[in-house]
Amino acid sequence: MRVLVVFWVGSSLLCGQQLTVQSAAARRVELHWTGSSPAWTIERGTGSGQFEKVSAASSGSYADERIDPYATYRYRVRNQAGAVSNVVTVGPPPAGVQTPARVPAGIDAGKYGTNTALTADENGDPAVAFIWADPNGDGDNSDTTLYFVRWDRATYSWRSPVKVAVTGDIPSQNVEPASVACDSATGVFAVSFLVVGKQGVQVALSRDGGATWQASPIAADLEGLVSSTVLAVSNGRWHLAFSGDQSGVRYYSGPAAAAPSEWKMQVAPNPDKGKIAPNISIAMTTDQAGKALIGYWVAPEEGNNYRVLLWSPESGRTVIAADTNGQTPDAPNLRLAIANGKTHLLLNCARDEKNTDYSIWYTASSGGAWSSPVKLPIDGPRSTNAPLALTVNSSGRIAAVFASNSGSGDTVCGYPILSLSTDGAHWTTCGPGKRTGGTFDPQPSTIGALNGPGDHLNVVWHQQGENKYGQGVLLWREP
Repeated sequence: MRVLVVFWVGSSLLCGQQLTVQSAAARRVELHWTGSSPAWTIERGTGSGQFEKVSAASSGSYADERIDPYATYRYRVRNQAGAVSNVVTVGPPPAGVQTPARVPAGIDAGKYGTNTALTADENGDPAVAFIWADPNGDGDNSDTTLYFVRWDRATYSWRSPVKVAVTGDIPSQNVEPASVACDSATGVFAVSFLVVGKQGVQVALSRDGGATWQASPIAADLEGLVSSTVLAVSNGRWHLAFSGDQSGVRYYSGPAAAAPSEWKMQVAPNPDKGKIAPNISIAMTTDQAGKALIGYWVAPEEGNNYRVLLWSPESGRTVIAADTNGQTPDAPNLRLAIANGKTHLLLNCARDEKNTDYSIWYTASSGGAWSSPVKLPIDGPRSTNAPLALTVNSSGRIAAVFASNSGSGDTVCGYPILSLSTDGAHWTTCGPGKRTGGTFDPQPSTIGALNGPGDHLNVVWHQQGENKYGQGVLLWREP
């Protein structure tokens, strides 16, 4: 007796249809698929919506250019017989908490991602440079390394972190030893960073999307050590600023096509004869015309009243934007942003002698006098502290993100602390922890923020403690 055995095979497998994404950017998605059929139908769904026909094809490839640069799409193809392929997804990172760089197994979470720098890539999606201290875990930080990681729209996932350079045991407390930027017109990335035993700073460029890096020295003959660096690109021009214990603040700039060695240098002024505070962070932003504005703290010759000096390298003009109200600051910090015709300044310093637990303040100017600094609130009996980040979206909403290192209780909304305002005078504080169900560190070693596609807020931080999303470099994207 013969037994008939019947195997059922799904239609897409039977016809050999395998759909892949060749490339995906903000304005173009290229698809390729296998299988034999004289006619194909390309179907697309937005988000979790239903699939709809977007085009027909007679070959195994299709380029979709009728897309929203901020949307997430699902694609599939159907052959003439009606068999459907697998589904692929493309687009920016999903809302919620992501783990761009997870701590490798067996590695100390406190050393992985100790300093992060955040930028938007050519699609507006987040990309992160971060420090991994003592990668081999032998207690010697001389092998501390700078890494880079970015989102990949084609695979709808984070790429594996790429090694940029070995930095050695660079200073990282209360300073930013690395910064990252991307020229959206060309997709070229740049990272500025410090290297132990080398003067000045290093600038590494990547012209292949972050896969490989080539570093060049800047100010290699500079005396003294550099402690903080910040990098930006705007209107086809790179801008680099850094501060050192003997050099003060220096600014380098050059066309995007020029090598870093060809950038021109300017020394920041100090018109009121104070001392540019060493070993603390500086800040830089660019205006709509692509002109840089640099902020730094100046210590007085006498007394305790530190001041924030803002300098325009283009005009040479300087202004005093804020001070510490006669209080001696402990590792003061600052962040700058220019948006909607206004310059925004976020400060980390104790200005209220009656309540030194509040260290995060905001002030702004529309070109005239600076507003009285406003003390940012918190949703619980906690302090407000650095690290801090500042970003302003296209509609003028201000986002300040910061930490909290002490308190008699907990916050209502969790960490990192997120405070929002539309006028700079009235603020609402509620961190992403509660809405994402995550228990995050109240005092991460680093925080960054930017507004990505569609004005979605992105916040990156170093997560040391265990939680359901993992440890390492975490990123929250606003819905």
